[in-house]
Amino acid sequence: MNFKKIIFAFFGLTLIFLIAAWFFPLNYYLALPLTIKENPQPADAVVVLSGGLTKKGDLGESTRERLNLGINLWKNDYGRYLLLSGGSFTREPKDASLMAKEALKKGVPAPALLLESSSENTYENVLLTANIYYQNRWKRILVVTSAYHTLRVKKMYNDRGVNATVVYPAGELPNARGLLRLRQTIVVVEEYLKLLYYFIGKL
Repeated sequence: MNFKKIIFAFFGLTLIFLIAAWFFPLNYYLALPLTIKENPQPADAVVVLSGGLTKKGDLGESTRERLNLGINLWKNDYGRYLLLSGGSFTREPKDASLMAKEALKKGVPAPALLLESSSENTYENVLLTANIYYQNRWKRILVVTSAYHTLRVKKMYNDRGVNATVVYPAGELPNARGLLRLRQTIVVVEEYLKLLYYFIGKL
């Protein structure tokens, strides 16, 4: 097979995938194997992993959904602390700071808030919150993230010996239509690649 045929086959398969992702709920079915469903367990802290900010610097939709669940869990006594994770060394404002501001508005007192504002991706979220877990000698954390993140997040915490229960907001499994469905499908495929990269790094 020559180079031109390889390129043609690649673009052909990509086009077929994009069409299928537009018309069929690949986003939902591809996300299922990545999703772990656990019941919330009382913990030392409820940990909310940021899902990112909008281009305007506001909390993104996924981040808001995670934060709202985290606040509700904290208010229902699932954790003494609400640990908010996410940020950047170069960008202001930090994800964690914006989440804390929102949590304060919704009735979470400042002494209950802990911020981790240096992590720029899921791996760093887990690594830095695991450090806080051990520094405080906690026994369990209750982690809130997106549905399709749960498998990778659970694996990462397990690899660090952290007793973590991982949950996600209701209705968080990707189920949009049209262009948003296509975008969600691409995000889920990227999650498979990130999971593969993580496992390869463990070999």
